[in-house]
Amino acid sequence: MESTGKRRSTGPVVFTANRLRDGRAVWLAAGDRWSESIADAELYEGEAVELARARADAWAKRQIVVGPYDIAVEPGAAAPSPVTMRERIRALGPSVGPDSAQWRAAE
Repeated sequence: MESTGKRRSTGPVVFTANRLRDGRAVWLAAGDRWSESIADAELYEGEAVELARARADAWAKRQIVVGPYDIAVEPGAAAPSPVTMRERIRALGPSVGPDSAQWRAAE
């Protein structure tokens, strides 16, 4: 699934997706790779956003990630900080633990 391209930010963005093999949230990082840590995410602005979108979509076509899209962030010393609460939650990791009923049912 290619990114929708619907989000347009005037500030810096990072690209996120879900890794197909395990569903984990991942961020497009330097070296054309995906990282589980938003701290590794590359920041994009201006024309670089469209080039990064094409890179993210290429990963989706290879079925490594699904649903790549860009999110607005505020640059930080340790890591970019997502602007929206939804993306902050995704950046912090799963909101359920391995002991939850849903995780056990999937085993």
